[in-house]
Amino acid sequence: MTSSLLRGGLAAAAFVALAGLARPASAQLRTEPLRVFFDCEGPSCDQQFYRTEIDWVTWVRLQEDADVHVIVASQSNGSGGRGYEIRFLGQGDLEGVDDVLNFSSLGTDVEQERLDGISTTLAIGFARYATLLGLREVVSVEGVRPAGIDPSERVVSADEVDDPWDLWSFRVGGNINLEGEDRQNSRDVNGSFSADRVSLDWIIGFDFRYGNNRREIQRSDSSIFENTQEDWTVSTEVVHSIADHWSVGFTTSSGKQPRFNQDFRFEVQPGLEFSYFPYEEATRRALTGFYGIGPGYRSYEEETVFGETSETRWQHLLRFEFSQRQPWGDASINVQGEQFLHDTELYSVSFNGNLEFRLFRGLSLDVRGSYSFGDDQIYLPAGGLSDEEILLRLRQRQTNERYNIRIGFNYRFGSIFNNIVNNRFDGRTGGFGGGGGFF
Repeated sequence: MTSSLLRGGLAAAAFVALAGLARPASAQLRTEPLRVFFDCEGPSCDQQFYRTEIDWVTWVRLQEDADVHVIVASQSNGSGGRGYEIRFLGQGDLEGVDDVLNFSSLGTDVEQERLDGISTTLAIGFARYATLLGLREVVSVEGVRPAGIDPSERVVSADEVDDPWDLWSFRVGGNINLEGEDRQNSRDVNGSFSADRVSLDWIIGFDFRYGNNRREIQRSDSSIFENTQEDWTVSTEVVHSIADHWSVGFTTSSGKQPRFNQDFRFEVQPGLEFSYFPYEEATRRALTGFYGIGPGYRSYEEETVFGETSETRWQHLLRFEFSQRQPWGDASINVQGEQFLHDTELYSVSFNGNLEFRLFRGLSLDVRGSYSFGDDQIYLPAGGLSDEEILLRLRQRQTNERYNIRIGFNYRFGSIFNNIVNNRFDGRTGGFGGGGGFF
């Protein structure tokens, strides 16, 4: 894709959008390029790439100086890739002219393919707003026909495609990490496998993870401390959509977790979820409530503080989540409570939240925090922990509360334009394709 070319089948959609809208009455013919404020967090938010590829707009640093405020949100899709929702919010002469475009990447796409797809979608949206402002000779559109395709042949619809994988996607991964010094060394081996099938009505998922971690450290008295931990987990998920705002399903989890004194555990939890907003709005706002209840079996490596070597206990949880992404910033909060049914004094409550709020021109406030209280650590070993296990965090310690708070602010000032891309000494900004630059 070049900076002045919109490529691919999405190009036709641009003309449909343009044909359906007239220029706002207050807009005047302009020769100055369209001003864009780009608001993106998460995967594939490589602003430097988009500024380089789409150089026929002016990328401004502050929201207040833009003709169009672009918000990009994403979530995992059924193919193992991501679905991107790109919202265009008109400002100034374009106030009230809003639009939404979507792009979906595949799990097999490399980063370059994802970036090219998002760039194409952004360019189509920008072309519409540039036309509404009366900008001429800004872009040209050229459709790209895949090799070997006869244009006279009919394009089949989605329900006519024979998918040999029946919507299933798979992922296999693994890594080994070796570190060492004169007096200490470590070896970490990790592997994973997952399988997912996602349709409009069903989610079916399977996930397996394995880890083998070894530590060898020389103490001050020249004695050697050695520790090897092997852990694994297997989890499954089955979810069915029963209405526009309701879903029902169950999850299972089994594994070995030495850090939590569990030689083997198995849990199954049916659950019910309600979404106040329609699920399709989840990329920009979501308010959900979830309730789950089920039994869990645990076999312990060491006898617990309750004198148990194995036990089966019922547990239930209630969780509320709210998240929103708007021009004024982002906000999310999560409240969850868990409780054992055999002893209601064994419970925990946790709060997690973050807020990024634009106070005024150039100044934004960022607040993030988490807090939990209660005691449901039925797995704690009765024999206590060694100093090495505490310092290296090899075993979980008893605690009644945890917290984490971070407060900060960002203030931006100077030139409102940042079209120029200069990638000299690019290593200082994150390397090739990194998230560095001026945003």
